[in-house]
Amino acid sequence: MNSLTYIFPLITILSLSSFTFAAKSTSIATFDTSYDDTSLSLSTVTCSNGENGLMTKNYNTIADLPTPNVAGSPTVKAWNDPNCGACYALTYNNKTVNVLAIDSAIGEFNVALKVLNDLTNGHGQEFGNVEVVYEQVQATKCGMPAK
Repeated sequence: MNSLTYIFPLITILSLSSFTFAAKSTSIATFDTSYDDTSLSLSTVTCSNGENGLMTKNYNTIADLPTPNVAGSPTVKAWNDPNCGACYALTYNNKTVNVLAIDSAIGEFNVALKVLNDLTNGHGQEFGNVEVVYEQVQATKCGMPAK
């Protein structure tokens, strides 16, 4: 056998692995009630316009998005970030809620109070923040078109 016999399967494995999502990580989830306001203009968030922006995709308010479960995400670093519109599964005590990244949040997920209440069985405001396990999931899990 020549060396190409071993190289082609390796190339195939490496190229397929580029389509997988990152492993699960931990973070803190806090809340911001402004994300509960479905009339909130997306012009006020990091993922507003630009090639990766949500307004560019004809979403102008939270109500226009396919899910009200929105968040500022630690993976969104700046305006026009490629992670704008990414979907993340947040898990707390075996309860998982999918959230759509619309804004940046330094070192944590900043979610709508409704989302934190869903995660904590109605204790979002009481707890204020919780440690969550998160992972990026397919955008379709947040109602967005497949990429």
